[in-house]
Amino acid sequence: MKVAIIGMGVIGKAQARMFGAHELVTYDVTDKKPYPADELAECDFAVVCVGTPPNSDGSINLTFVEEAAHALP
Repeated sequence: MKVAIIGMGVIGKAQARMFGAHELVTYDVTDKKPYPADELAECDFAVVCVGTPPNSDGSINLTFVEEAAHALP
């Protein structure tokens, strides 16, 4: 099984450990590497582990989640 993990913060790293027996494709914007669209297209599924900061009114900001989901092939 080939697993994609988008976002390699605390949660992404935990997911990488959990799926460590499988082939992993990881991406984190802080690595400043190109987005691996071709490799992600070959994955069986993706786990999105990006930030969800609060908006000024306290509601959840899903901008990063939406961007990550839309970028998946």
